[in-house]
Amino acid sequence: MFGGLEGMREHLRYQLALTDDQLTEHVMQTAEGRGKSLVLQKYPVPILDTRVSALWTFDTTVQRRLLDLRTRLDLLGDLVDRSRKYSDMTFTKLEGGNHERVIENMEQTYVEYATSAKRIVDLVQQLEGVL
Repeated sequence: MFGGLEGMREHLRYQLALTDDQLTEHVMQTAEGRGKSLVLQKYPVPILDTRVSALWTFDTTVQRRLLDLRTRLDLLGDLVDRSRKYSDMTFTKLEGGNHERVIENMEQTYVEYATSAKRIVDLVQQLEGVL
């Protein structure tokens, strides 16, 4: 799909270089048209979850950033759940303008996901700089 691991890296580099507005536009285009749903990904961090007691070995700046990362990943997971719920709702019979509202809500979760993912990437890059 991306031409192997290197192709995937190039695609990620491209996405990381986008501004917030460009990233939002990219996400909307990837949805292949209005009303189509994307499959958003959750990113578990089991090593951080199981080793949270070891965070005290890091200075407070790193501790805060790691905990902030964990919180942001939880919020990203919530957006995934919300987008799936809205996607499921598009297959039900909705009265009046409710179907349009569900699609708008679903698209808004994509925008929020893109913005949140960018913030997470920025945070990871900051962590790389201090570790």
